[in-house]
Amino acid sequence: LILPPTTAAAVVSVPHREGGMASATVNMFRQVGNTLGASITGTIITSGLASRLPAELVQHGVAPGLAAHVARAVSNGSASDPPPGLEHTILASAGDAFTGTLHVAVLVPGIASGLAALATVAFIRSRPHITDAQDNPERTGQGQVL
Repeated sequence: LILPPTTAAAVVSVPHREGGMASATVNMFRQVGNTLGASITGTIITSGLASRLPAELVQHGVAPGLAAHVARAVSNGSASDPPPGLEHTILASAGDAFTGTLHVAVLVPGIASGLAALATVAFIRSRPHITDAQDNPERTGQGQVL
């Protein structure tokens, strides 16, 4: 929903002959943003889940020492069999930790999008009305095209 207006705003804000360059620049930043966005969001989720899980386990009634052990096993991917009777508690704690982490992971791109929108409003200018003769001097013989 936001890409067509962004491209249009960039293309309209430059002279007609530079429209291709503006469009290419928007596409380049879009590709870089997609790559960085996925990487940053993945890092936030991974590190947030690992840091929130011990506290969630303790909050669900698991002893702090056991909570640290379980969280370490989950973070390393080395969990074999959970301690007896704690399967539901571990799943509930992991779900709560994931939910809290996901809120942060969604908030960060939201804030970045808001800042990008502000930058667009601040720096993209309207293109002045240009007559066909001004934009294409070769049609009127008023200039030489290089």
